[in-house]
Amino acid sequence: MSSHTEYFLSTGEFARLCNTTKDTLRHYHDIGLLIPQKNAENGYYYYSVAQMTTFYFINVFRQLDTPLSNIQDCMSDSDPVNYYNFCRKQVNSLEKLRYELDKKITALNNATMLMRHMNRIPDGEPHIFTFYEKTTYYATDITSKNSHHASDIVSDLQRHIINCKSRPDIIPFPVSATIDYNDFCNGRYLYKQICSSINAPVNGVDIFQMPTKRVIGCSCSDSSSNIVEHYQHLHQYILDNKITVLSDLFSISLFNFVDEQEEHRYLKYIFFCIQE
Repeated sequence: MSSHTEYFLSTGEFARLCNTTKDTLRHYHDIGLLIPQKNAENGYYYYSVAQMTTFYFINVFRQLDTPLSNIQDCMSDSDPVNYYNFCRKQVNSLEKLRYELDKKITALNNATMLMRHMNRIPDGEPHIFTFYEKTTYYATDITSKNSHHASDIVSDLQRHIINCKSRPDIIPFPVSATIDYNDFCNGRYLYKQICSSINAPVNGVDIFQMPTKRVIGCSCSDSSSNIVEHYQHLHQYILDNKITVLSDLFSISLFNFVDEQEEHRYLKYIFFCIQE
């Protein structure tokens, strides 16, 4: 190998520069994806600095779980149109992944924002609160009778989950349930709809938006008194303070499960939208 050749990086040096392993480079060499130059004098293989571009091209698409055979086909295809189509397909995959990640980030941000707020307010104490934005919901009507608890609406929850799977724009967590305002005022605490957040235009049928960001609500947990007492306390607070209610009751379930000792544990935030 002459002194002026561009192939002067040993396998180990090239691996360190690319933050990879010699085994990975050997595999790429074996399948003809990234081929070093062999020094006839000592029998060692050497890489060019320019081949780092090739390595990172491969690496980017491997992070997208693109099969090595597909990457190899692209690299061996001299048609620019096919190269463009290959890259465009990967961009589409990334955009889809970003959309899914954005949904998860939004869901967790909403949940943590609410829990941070709930930590500042005594459990069961009614208070006025303003959400960051008016949430848009996808709703499934509850058809089960005597729908007082989550265990009473299992079939409705299943139907809601199935409906949500057909809508990629739905943010699945946290799930909410509503109670009709008139039922609430009359002490009939029956769930009316199951709701999940959605990034979609309001259609007035199964997709609706909170009328305001301003709410009157309280937190409810398994460590507090019976949730019916919270309902009654919230209702009395609304009456005493002559608050104008603009929505049904929302009950956001942040967690709801039975532990190993078969004790029911939950954390909910219940609220009405009110006049701003």
